[in-house]
Amino acid sequence: GISHSLITRVFHTDNQISNNQSNTGTNYFTEYQLQRAFKGLGLNFTGGLVNNLSYSYSQLYASSGTPDNRIHNVAGYAQLDYKLWRIINLSGGYRYEYYRMNEQQSVTAPIFRGGANIQLLKATFFRISGGQGFRFPTITERYITTQAGMLAVFPNPNLVPETSQS
Repeated sequence: GISHSLITRVFHTDNQISNNQSNTGTNYFTEYQLQRAFKGLGLNFTGGLVNNLSYSYSQLYASSGTPDNRIHNVAGYAQLDYKLWRIINLSGGYRYEYYRMNEQQSVTAPIFRGGANIQLLKATFFRISGGQGFRFPTITERYITTQAGMLAVFPNPNLVPETSQS
């Protein structure tokens, strides 16, 4: 009744481009997930931890004060799914995010979601859901400075995280 999974990934890029626009980056990703089915109750639990660390080196991002930049994301999550009378599925979850870019800013954000799926007829379902969203700016969005002909791209170091509700 219990399953575990571990996903890891390392991704490295080294782009050599003229006009001082080269960039090098490495991303380290790890996710551990646990799932448990409580068959007698019709309940499923999913929970896990995520770690995502990215390093970037490029003169394009020197407006941060250095061409070396780093972004770190850690998150924990849990979700419960409940099946009732074979026609109703209820789902609810929580995720807690932590982001840190360079040593300048760290942000935490709780995120909730919930929903229901009800089978009205054999191939007809009624669905309802609500949730929150959170998005942290990328290194590129905050710090890029470049030019291509007459087109110039400027940094936006004061860019803040975005939140949403649906």
